[in-house]
Amino acid sequence: MKHARARRWLGIGLGCCLLLFGGTSAKAAATQTATTNGYATPPLTTNLDSGTSTTLVDPADVRLCGSGCNGISGTTTIITSDMLPTLSFQLTSGGTDTGEAYLAILVPAGGSLPAFTVNGNGAVGTASSSFTSGAFTDFLAANVGNLSLASGAGGNEDFSAFATAAAQVGVSTSAFAVSVYDLGAFTGTPLTITFNNIASFPQGTIFWGFLTNQSCSTGPCVMTDTTPLSEAVTVGVAPEPGTLALVGTGLLLLGLTLRRRLPE
Repeated sequence: MKHARARRWLGIGLGCCLLLFGGTSAKAAATQTATTNGYATPPLTTNLDSGTSTTLVDPADVRLCGSGCNGISGTTTIITSDMLPTLSFQLTSGGTDTGEAYLAILVPAGGSLPAFTVNGNGAVGTASSSFTSGAFTDFLAANVGNLSLASGAGGNEDFSAFATAAAQVGVSTSAFAVSVYDLGAFTGTPLTITFNNIASFPQGTIFWGFLTNQSCSTGPCVMTDTTPLSEAVTVGVAPEPGTLALVGTGLLLLGLTLRRRLPE
């Protein structure tokens, strides 16, 4: 009687574990179905190109997690488990815009920013300031010399959206230290972004890129393509569906072993 009760409770426990991990795996599978090549499918964003209506949509967005970037789709941004990722500045959806490439690095308050190179050439820092509120595009226009936005196009991701991106990896912050780097001319070929002189980025660091019609250091420049939040990259560690499946399998095998060892 005693062993029969133990076996019954063991069976119920194993059933609950299988339902839990089965549901998690199904959710992860559904998430992967909504991605492209393992990355979040970017939404259409407002066209920021001067001379065009801001009611139009831009079919091309700036993607940063390409070749060399280990990332999965998170709840807000792509999450990379690599604390020192290699990024790739490129356009999605067959975009053909060219101009000057820029990278913004948002580090939760208290962190530090690195020096790095792009394809062997030193990236040039163009701005460094604290981001605490408002739209990020407005923040950039106020802190990057000569940068302007098309009329009515300043409503890109708000500070709260970036705070949510950091929160998805367990980091709570009320401010980001932002540094903007000029990556040089972008002709359509992906730019590899590597980082030197730093061992790792703080968890919660966010990478966000944008393209301008020309270098802002040479005169007035306008954003033509930006990174939607779903394509921004956040440094953090998230459990992978494969890991959850392995844990579930281990629990099942443990249950079967215990069942065999219990006397009839």
